Amino acid sequence: MTLRKLTLLSWLFALAALPALVTANDVEIDIDAVLSLGPLPTASEPFADSSKAEPMRRALVDHFDRQGLPRDGQSTRWFGQSLSWGRIHPAELDAEGLMVWSVNLEAERFVSGKLEVAGLSAPVVFLHGKAHSPSNGTVDLHLPAGSHQLLIIHRGRDGEDAPALRWQGKAEHDQISHHIEARRRVSAQRLTNAETVNAMALSPDGRYLALSFSGRLDSADADLRRTEIHDLEQSRIVRQWTSQPPRALAWSPDGRWLAIQEGQHLWLHDRNGRTRLLLANHEHVGQWQWHPDSGSIFFAWTTPDDSDNRLRRRFRSLEDRWANFRDNSQLFQVDVDSGMVRPLTQGDRSISLLDVDPTGERLLLSQRLIDYAEPPHSLFR
Repeated sequence: MTLRKLTLLSWLFALAALPALVTANDVEIDIDAVLSLGPLPTASEPFADSSKAEPMRRALVDHFDRQGLPRDGQSTRWFGQSLSWGRIHPAELDAEGLMVWSVNLEAERFVSGKLEVAGLSAPVVFLHGKAHSPSNGTVDLHLPAGSHQLLIIHRGRDGEDAPALRWQGKAEHDQISHHIEARRRVSAQRLTNAETVNAMALSPDGRYLALSFSGRLDSADADLRRTEIHDLEQSRIVRQWTSQPPRALAWSPDGRWLAIQEGQHLWLHDRNGRTRLLLANHEHVGQWQWHPDSGSIFFAWTTPDDSDNRLRRRFRSLEDRWANFRDNSQLFQVDVDSGMVRPLTQGDRSISLLDVDPTGERLLLSQRLIDYAEPPHSLFR
């Protein structure tokens, strides 16, 4: 008798929970406003059928990502034509051709659900630069807390059914809000990808400022890097070019040349756009410094230890545990006019450059001496 009562109670609890489960899986939010741009000046069918359709769509998304969030009424130029973003209800779409829709989703917590895309021809949904093609008219989305821009590239209205966008949450808490305003919350991803200054150098006269920038474009899976020279007196950019992140950059004392070390190369740039490759594919070039007369550059050049006994060898000292302890670094000088390199020091102990006399006639060097015969075992001279 007790067992029957327990079974009956279990069924009652299950039936009571069933409506709640149905309600939790029935969270639907109609997206009633989008910003629409188009038709774009191209034939939609050849665009969609091209073997390069995917990279062409990505080029569009890259452009929108760099431009920031669009605004209602914002005008842009496409092959000489002026097109404007405009607010519409998805069901109001009556144009044909290649179109772009933009809408922003806001999530207060991590949410999961499906985006229903109905009544559009060949739609492709882009979220944070990644493409999602609808399957059975829906796209699975998993959104962390924050702002998320959706871009939908399509070919206009498909058939007689009215176009519609609808969010379907998987559970009751999977709810989002939407808007078309040019605002969004700060996110760790945007802060990490934002363009930042990673190196700078001011010319000796204080007029020119060299800046090296780096950033990230997720839609193209690309790292973006560039270097600029600013004229601070006239508030303008006199030179700009793309480059690798510089390991070091410094103006010559006379302000004529900007020396930039990129990888294994040492470049010289002037303010008028001329560029010279002073050292090409020179491995293991270390710290460097201009000669006071701007005619040459001092630099450290390291010869790595090439012995074959790295796995088994007799330690010379406790410092021999370090991987680069047996490397030998000496000082060299390269002439700006001729490109000739000459050695300034040599020996079996590394030499470091600390400073250069203002006349250029004397150098301040240091050398570490290790001797375990008697203390002190490590000295600098």
